[in-house]
Amino acid sequence: MEVSEDNMDGGENPVSPPSSVGFKELFRFADRLDYVLMAIGTVGAIVHGCSLPLFLRFFADLVNSFGSNADNIDKMTQEVVKKAFDASLLDVMAMIPSLFRLRLMNSEVRKSVAKMKSNVPSGTELCQFAFDLEIM
Repeated sequence: MEVSEDNMDGGENPVSPPSSVGFKELFRFADRLDYVLMAIGTVGAIVHGCSLPLFLRFFADLVNSFGSNADNIDKMTQEVVKKAFDASLLDVMAMIPSLFRLRLMNSEVRKSVAKMKSNVPSGTELCQFAFDLEIM
């Protein structure tokens, strides 16, 4: 239990914990653009998350092409190049959502910096900016 600083006579006034809010209340200030950006971010996260298991599958096929064609060097080289190209395509496809996310984060940082330059930042705005950067 915390003691309020206003009460110095030794009596304890319990400080009430902050009240919790419902899930819908978290998004009460979100507009249409926020919902679109959340949807794009969700889809990008799903695509990026699915890329690792797919890449591991391609990599397993690449390693298997070494062992299954050990007696024929030309066929092994042909198979390795084919499997490596497939894995490279998957990497490029996974990189596109990452670049899009990076572009969105850069635009948000620029907006925050422009907002801070337009007026003298208070401590609250600096803390919010630092928190936003930490999340990114």
